[in-house]
Amino acid sequence: MLLKKLVSENNPQTVAELIDAQLKTGQLTCPQLKTQVFGQHWRDESWHEVLGEIAEKLDQEIANEIIEYLTDQNGQAEKFINLFLAAKCLLKVKNGVNKITEKKLLNALKKLSQYGTVFLILHQSAQELQETYQIRSRAIATIAQTWKNDPQTLPWLKILAHSSDSGEIRATAVEAIARGWQDNPEIYLILKNFVKSDQSWAVRSTAIREMVAGWPDMGDTLPLLRSVAEGDRSPAVRTCAVEQLASNWRDRTDTLLLLRKIAETDENLGVQVAAWQQIASGWHAVLSTFSLLKNLTQTGSSTLRTVAVRELASGWPEVAEVCLLLKTLAQSDSSPEVRTAAIEQLASHWRGEPDIYPLLLTLVESDTSSIVRRAA
Repeated sequence: MLLKKLVSENNPQTVAELIDAQLKTGQLTCPQLKTQVFGQHWRDESWHEVLGEIAEKLDQEIANEIIEYLTDQNGQAEKFINLFLAAKCLLKVKNGVNKITEKKLLNALKKLSQYGTVFLILHQSAQELQETYQIRSRAIATIAQTWKNDPQTLPWLKILAHSSDSGEIRATAVEAIARGWQDNPEIYLILKNFVKSDQSWAVRSTAIREMVAGWPDMGDTLPLLRSVAEGDRSPAVRTCAVEQLASNWRDRTDTLLLLRKIAETDENLGVQVAAWQQIASGWHAVLSTFSLLKNLTQTGSSTLRTVAVRELASGWPEVAEVCLLLKTLAQSDSSPEVRTAAIEQLASHWRGEPDIYPLLLTLVESDTSSIVRRAA
C-alpha cells in the first residue's frame, strides 16, 4: 500500500526521491523496502519503471540486497520477470553491486536462456512453446544489454548464434550481436554469412533486417538483398528482402523493376502478394502502378485480384474509374473472394454513392455464394 499511495500522487522520479528520503531518515528500513515495496510489486510489470527509479537512488549495499532478493524469487509463474527487473535495477545502480551478486544474476539469466530445452519443449502446446521461446529470447536480449561491456558476452552470443538451437533463438542472438556491437567490423561479415548460408529462415531474415538497419551503405548490402529477394529458397526470407528493398531503396528505378518481376513471376503466392502491396504503397505516384493494379484485377489469380481490389480502393478512392470497376467486379467476378472484397471496399469508400445500396441489395438477393450474400 505504501508504494501504491506514493505512485498515485507522484511521478516515478518523485516516488524514488521520497523512498530514498524515508530510507535515510529511518522511516523505511531495508527489510521493509524489500518486502513492502519490491516484494509486493515485482510481479506487476507496470511497476517496474518505478522500481527501477527507486533502485537508481539506492546505495551500493542496499541495491545489492534488493538485486539478490529479486534473483532469489521464484518467478516461474510470472515468466521470470523477477530476473528481468533485477537486471533493470543493476543497470540503474550507479556504483554497481558486488561481483558475487552480479554473477549470480548473470548465471540465472544464462540458465533461463536455455529454459525448457529438454523436457518442457517435448510436452508443450504450440502456445506454451511460443511462450518458452519468448522467455528465452528475453533472457538473451537482457544479457546482451546488461552485460554489453563484459568481454565474455559477445563470444557467448556468437556461440549461441551458431549453435544447433532453434532458428528463433539463434535469430535473437544474431539481433543482439548486430545491435550491440555495430562498431565491430567483423559483425557485418558475420551477418553476410548468415544471410548466405544459414539453414534457418528466421536467422537469414533477421540477418537481412539487421544488415539493412545498420549497414545500408555497405557495397555488398544492396546486391545481396536483391539476390535474396529473387533466389532464397524460403518464401519468408524472400518476402523480408522485398519489404526491405521497398522501404530503403524506393528512390531507385531498378527497385520497382525488380519488385514487378517478383510480383509477376515468383513461384510463391505470398511473395507475390507482398511485392504487389509494396508496389501499390511505395510507388503510388508512378502512373504505371494504377494501370498495373487495374490489369491485375482481370488477369491475376483470385488472391491477387483481391489484393488489387483492396489496393486500388485504398490508394485511389477519388478516381471514379475505380468505383465503376469495383461495381463490375462485385457483380461479375468468378471468385466469391474477389466479389466479397469489392463489396467491402464499395461499402467502406463509396457509402455515400446513391447506387451502392441498391447494388448491395441486389447482391443479397441474387448472388450465388452465401459468403458474398452475407458480406453484402
